[in-house]
Amino acid sequence: MRSQSLSTIPVIDLSNEGLKPGTNTWMSTCQDIRLAMEEFGCFEGIYSKVSVELHNQVFGTTEELFDLPTEIKMKNTSTKPYFDYFGQYSFLPLYESLGIDNPTTLESTQSFTNLMWSFGNDRFCNGIIEIPQELGDDKSPLKYKPFDHFEFLHFNQSQAAKKTPCSIKDYCGN
Repeated sequence: MRSQSLSTIPVIDLSNEGLKPGTNTWMSTCQDIRLAMEEFGCFEGIYSKVSVELHNQVFGTTEELFDLPTEIKMKNTSTKPYFDYFGQYSFLPLYESLGIDNPTTLESTQSFTNLMWSFGNDRFCNGIIEIPQELGDDKSPLKYKPFDHFEFLHFNQSQAAKKTPCSIKDYCGN
């Protein structure tokens, strides 16, 4: 009898100093990410330039966020699909998500934090703001373009997306 191996979520290292747009390393990593998203819908990203302390702070406070009562999480509403609280569905029993409108601005992050914790939560708010600041420096300024899931869903329903074998590749321009 042959043993069947279980598929594991791909692990992609994003720490490589040579990971610059246009390089072979960049193109290879983009392809790895695209394949991971097509096959698994996710991947584990490793980026050693984020300090262990900040990593632990963000994931610790994220755990605090999802441990809040459902009634509090449901206060997070938005006009954008999937930016409000999404959870407690029988067809996705273990899935929850919350979106922050304009998460790169201090005002939006503070507003979200105060909505979830009436007394505030500086650790959460500061951690969310610090991550983008820690990822960029003078030598390698931050070149992160947030992936707008709503825009991708809209694109995915378009005629252009229906004519291509890989809509995410066309949407991202790779």
